[in-house]
Amino acid sequence: MLITVRVSHFAMGGLPYSAHFYVEAFADMKLAAWLDGHINAFEHFGGAAKLLVADILKTGVTKSDRYEPALNAAYAQMAEHYGTVIMPARVRKPRDKAMAENAVRFGANAIGAKLRHRTFIGLGQLL
Repeated sequence: MLITVRVSHFAMGGLPYSAHFYVEAFADMKLAAWLDGHINAFEHFGGAAKLLVADILKTGVTKSDRYEPALNAAYAQMAEHYGTVIMPARVRKPRDKAMAENAVRFGANAIGAKLRHRTFIGLGQLL
């Protein structure tokens, strides 16, 4: 199962059984960046998982519903292309994506520690 989460303008994904993470910085979380983050994570992991538990960011999930969530059309097409099913996390249910929540904490600490005393002017310098 691949889990992604949005933290500021970082796309994060992870495989819970291996605890293998993927993190990428973006200038925004608009649709192009949202899809690129997923596609780049799939390439990093060598493929897409059968089930994707996604954050309920409006970019990807247009209607959050426990039984019939509505996905953005482009997001749904991407999932179909990669043969994965997207199951949005429920509102205020961090256990739905517990691994991702832990990855955020770990990633923020690890990345923050490395970049703590550096200043970046624009996303280009960070990359």
